[in-house]
Amino acid sequence: MVKLQEYTSTDGRSPFADWFNELNAPAAAKIAVALILLAGGTKKRQQKDIEVAQVRWEDYEQRKKNRGGK
Repeated sequence: MVKLQEYTSTDGRSPFADWFNELNAPAAAKIAVALILLAGGTKKRQQKDIEVAQVRWEDYEQRKKNRGGK
């Protein structure tokens, strides 16, 4: 079993939800079934999306560490 946690920034926003809500219904259905994401993007902006995801992952890890690993 996979535990899915949605990343939210310190201001409570979800980059994934912002992206997901802009998808058309067939694309949203595929994503909902298939992926665990820090964020979404397109091939055109792939490198920038990777960099942003890495920053978000570091932020998540730091906040998790500050909460005592929970």
